[in-house]
Amino acid sequence: MKTENNIKNKIKFFAQYYGQNIFKVSKKATVFQLVDAYFLNRIDSDSLIELKSVRGILDDDAVQIAMMLNCHVQKMSSYNEVQLKAYCIGRGLDFANRSDSFVNVYQFLQSKGYALPYMDLSVQDLVDYGWIHLKDNN
Repeated sequence: MKTENNIKNKIKFFAQYYGQNIFKVSKKATVFQLVDAYFLNRIDSDSLIELKSVRGILDDDAVQIAMMLNCHVQKMSSYNEVQLKAYCIGRGLDFANRSDSFVNVYQFLQSKGYALPYMDLSVQDLVDYGWIHLKDNN
């Protein structure tokens, strides 16, 4: 059974971004706000947060993930940006099934404001539920 689209679950999802400054969008306004207890107590059915898509991962973040996963990126100049991203992310997914690296990478991406699956909900589910909006990473 899929996680329900309700305020209680939405607050739990938003709480994962506790301590981060993030764009909160509602019918009333769009504000850049710290996710804290005040923020979480004012979530309603129209509230959503704006997050980055992992598909548009920034170069610096891809390199950081590569270093976290002990990928060898010293030959970075021989890769174009797309190849480097694909290599690092592919290696990360390969290592994810064998170690705690997955948790480290997940938390790193979350700390950088990337949209990630929540419980049994995909990123697309989160968009469809109206919990997040994916912003352009550029």
